[in-house]
Amino acid sequence: IELDVHLSSDGEVVVIHDETVDRTTNGTGLVSELTLQELKSLDAGSWFDPLYSKVTIPTLKEVLDMLVTEGFYGLLNIELKTDKIVYPEMSRKVYRLVQETAPTYDIVYSSFNYDTLIEMKKINDKNQVALLFKKVGRAQTRLNGEYFVEAWHVPVDWAKARLILGKPRLPLRV
Repeated sequence: IELDVHLSSDGEVVVIHDETVDRTTNGTGLVSELTLQELKSLDAGSWFDPLYSKVTIPTLKEVLDMLVTEGFYGLLNIELKTDKIVYPEMSRKVYRLVQETAPTYDIVYSSFNYDTLIEMKKINDKNQVALLFKKVGRAQTRLNGEYFVEAWHVPVDWAKARLILGKPRLPLRV
């Protein structure tokens, strides 16, 4: 499972892909400028199907608790969405929530923001982290130099560029 997290204006970790609520709810605005109560008041399901009109934006804690209750096993990829908006303390909050849940499944923390991954490693050097990137050119220096990530999460087109860069030494998730 892969999910994306942002922080609400009152510091709650919420699961939503976009920086705004515009595309996937009946509201408008940046997630970072809305409180958890405001986010929870939005309809996050009707855009998909009227059957889901009561669905709200979940918190990371709600999702983690559900995974434990449902007996999830496998890999949970938590993408920290800090590439456009830098959220102070997001890494620590996400890590704390994960530790409180005590998952029995594997977790990898991913981000386009290299500094976020460094922070996750500083919190606990055993944290599994993965660097996301959209274009090879900009990330190439990270791939060819020193790195500390356990995996790269790459775009499909990277397979072509890989022939130029050589075989990677880390696992790839496309």
